[in-house]
Amino acid sequence: MQGKTYARVFRAHQNAKSRFIVVGLQAEMTAEARAEYKRLYPRRKTFNGSKLPAEFTAALKAKYVSLSRRLYAHKERQEKKLAAILDHMAAQADMTPSASISVLATADSSTWGSQGLGANKYAEASLAWERDVLLQAGFAAEIRQESADYRVDAYGFGCTWCTYALAANAADWQLDALKRQSTAQEWLRAVENAGANPRVYNPFLPYGMVSWDNR
Repeated sequence: MQGKTYARVFRAHQNAKSRFIVVGLQAEMTAEARAEYKRLYPRRKTFNGSKLPAEFTAALKAKYVSLSRRLYAHKERQEKKLAAILDHMAAQADMTPSASISVLATADSSTWGSQGLGANKYAEASLAWERDVLLQAGFAAEIRQESADYRVDAYGFGCTWCTYALAANAADWQLDALKRQSTAQEWLRAVENAGANPRVYNPFLPYGMVSWDNR
């Protein structure tokens, strides 16, 4: 039963991570401000928030700051609760391969521009761990170069920036379950086998944990 339920809990967790809707609160706050402005200046057609009393504006801001904090705290609690459930269920998730190949993640070398000419390598290597856990579980998985764009910077230096994609016959929730069962050492090994320094992705790793520390 857990194998079939994991996908639904995964979707709920994803929703919990993105459900903090600031736009909705902003719309409600603006509506209240406009209503007060209309009450104070019924003959004016153009809203001017600067004309509202400072006391009203301060109280309105305090109200919605408090509300947003409560909603955010609730979101955090829900997210952590669902994450704990996924951790518990991960080993029983259904690992039946999909009939088709789909893209599960992408990485662009522009994200790793700080690595200079190594930006492409670090973009591709950022997907290596996910590819490896899929392969180890029996899925067909590969990292593809999706695009290549030659760009020249303000100093006249040109290089090719690439976008890479992780493609597999698996669903995103299956990859999530596999990653939850993987270890930090497996992630380190995958990144180093791809020729990248793990500290570029996580500079706070304890000294001696990365083989590059001894180079």
